[in-house]
Amino acid sequence: MRAAGILGEAYRNVATRTTRATMFALTLGLTVAAACLLDTLTTIALQERAAAWDASGAAVHVLAAEQGIDGASCAALPRAHGDTRRPVVSAGAITAGPTLTFDATAASSLPSFVVTPSLADVLGVRAATEGVWISDQLAATLAAAVGDRLGTDRGPLTVAGVFPWPDDGRDQRLAYAVLVPSATHARYDECWATITPSNAAATDLLRTAGVVTPQATRSAPVALLNNTLGQELDAWAQYQGRTSRYVGLLVPLLGLVLGYVATRLRRLEYASALHAGVRRRDLVATATVETLAWVVPAVAAATAAVALTALRLTDPANAVDLVAGQVPALLAALVTAPLGVVAALTLTHEHHLFAYFKER
Repeated sequence: MRAAGILGEAYRNVATRTTRATMFALTLGLTVAAACLLDTLTTIALQERAAAWDASGAAVHVLAAEQGIDGASCAALPRAHGDTRRPVVSAGAITAGPTLTFDATAASSLPSFVVTPSLADVLGVRAATEGVWISDQLAATLAAAVGDRLGTDRGPLTVAGVFPWPDDGRDQRLAYAVLVPSATHARYDECWATITPSNAAATDLLRTAGVVTPQATRSAPVALLNNTLGQELDAWAQYQGRTSRYVGLLVPLLGLVLGYVATRLRRLEYASALHAGVRRRDLVATATVETLAWVVPAVAAATAAVALTALRLTDPANAVDLVAGQVPALLAALVTAPLGVVAALTLTHEHHLFAYFKER
């Protein structure tokens, strides 16, 4: 049978509803969409938890050793070699400075801290000019913005950066303090390092910023800037261990089963065709085209449902990644459904014609 004949026969069978294409398309499409959406929503929830962890400052580890932190070593931690899969993302040192009295708050003084310029990456400061950094809380109190010059008892200070510092359980020493970046200060009290995901290798690397005795360095405490969300979070391990990833195996399996069932339900028709002299390979080709006629729309609709849901819940770039994560399972259904057709036709024989007729 020529290709035109195969396509024509498949078209007539689909058009006359012999293939039950609508029923199988709805069954596959709804099930596949539900399975892929479950895994997509689980992944988004894990991403949001990781983002909340980082935003709360829980990823910032603090090594405390009074005047025992080498500022240059602390700032260099993100460039250190070792466990490159789980690095120190950013790091900076901090130490107490003199108190300051602003002209706008002459009745009270505020603390200051000398910090390494690299602490900007830890705090999320985007300073384009030289000057001090203040939190958004202090900026609101002083009605100050980046670029403003503020009078103090130690001379005017230029606000070079404003960083977010919500009252969410994190260390509040910086909420109403002035940070003075310095590239020349040598010894600091603390080294702050953003470590994500949490891991012992990076924590041990943080301890190398200490300049005290080896015994004291090993015993120096490392605490979280904010421990209200727990002590550690390995988002990648949670993603790898999510149970919803196994739901994706249902997609190709369902395609195989439905392809088999759709063909097996028509075993009497196929046995009759074999009895009439139709070649088995022509039956396989026709049945495969008929099966793809409902598999392709079902997979396309499921993909569209996942994409639209991801776009509503996250940014476009992340939505593309989420959909890409489901594509292997979705494409597998396009392969396994025809395999189900082949398996069903392999078990269909001409000499079973009368048995099929009696079963009907």
